[in-house]
Amino acid sequence: METPTAVLWLQPEHTDIARALIVADIVSVIAAGSPDATNTATVASSLDVPPATDLRDTLNTHNPAVLLMLAADDFGSDPSGSDTSLLSTACKSGTKILSIEPLPASAVEYSSSGWKKLRDACPDTPMPLQVGRFQNGGAWKQSAEARQLFGELGAVAIEVSGPRIAGTAGARLADAIDIATAMLGEPESVTAAAIAPASPAGIRPLPGDSLRNIQGEITAHLRFAEGRSANIVVSDHAQQPMRRLSAFGPNGKLTLVEDATTSSMHWLQNENTPADESRFQRNPTSIAAATFIVEDLARLIKTSQPKLPITDPYLVLTIAQACLLSMRTGQSESPATVRRMLGV
Repeated sequence: METPTAVLWLQPEHTDIARALIVADIVSVIAAGSPDATNTATVASSLDVPPATDLRDTLNTHNPAVLLMLAADDFGSDPSGSDTSLLSTACKSGTKILSIEPLPASAVEYSSSGWKKLRDACPDTPMPLQVGRFQNGGAWKQSAEARQLFGELGAVAIEVSGPRIAGTAGARLADAIDIATAMLGEPESVTAAAIAPASPAGIRPLPGDSLRNIQGEITAHLRFAEGRSANIVVSDHAQQPMRRLSAFGPNGKLTLVEDATTSSMHWLQNENTPADESRFQRNPTSIAAATFIVEDLARLIKTSQPKLPITDPYLVLTIAQACLLSMRTGQSESPATVRRMLGV
């Protein structure tokens, strides 16, 4: 099978991830560009490919199988809709649009006319699919039957961490919310806090109104009906990728763990008796940080119809928006209120 062609959109710090994809023979990179135009020549030269100085022209000329965005920055936030128009054209030409960051990056962006036109133009893949998600990992798939048999859930704890080059804290928050919502539904309220790296002057910026470029650590408590809850911890400061889920209920504890070398699932019943468990070794990648991205990208490329998020993307974004609001106010916030504010 011929290796699919790809155009990469990245910053210089992402070149190691790009090289890992090339070494794994996941894609054949034919051009590379950057959200920061001054870095386009640098990233292209480091990968020994032509520069994508004009992304629209590059996509139209080469019609690649994949557009992979390792850095999103402000892409897609333009009120004019020029970015979403570019994605619409690429999607209709058969290019798979993938990103390690959530796009759109907020409920407000999702509701904008540009993103709506993209969803209408490409209903089967209504937005760039986020690569490296927990739900696409081996542990989540291994646990499908166990999760169905586990029954009632009382509480869930989720950790998603790793180095920033493989996804910002904002991307990891969206990933964790996706899993929490898939397991427990829509929360009634959320309380969240974030701590960003300090500037040289010692100032730690608060998150804005979107998931774009959020760095550091985030904690969130999601409260659901009947007192059920989910606790989320995410970080983009960890050196090694890690995803962990612990679910608790009357039938015991279900634990899913994934790192750069292994993936495991363990269900321990209340009698301290294992009900189900599995474990497998991963194929090593050239750098550990790229593990989840390499695996997920390989799957998405081989799939003629990429799997959409297991929960409504707009729901995930409204919950994330409520978390961002809570980070600024220090108060509990409601996703339902966010939707009402947006008139949806």
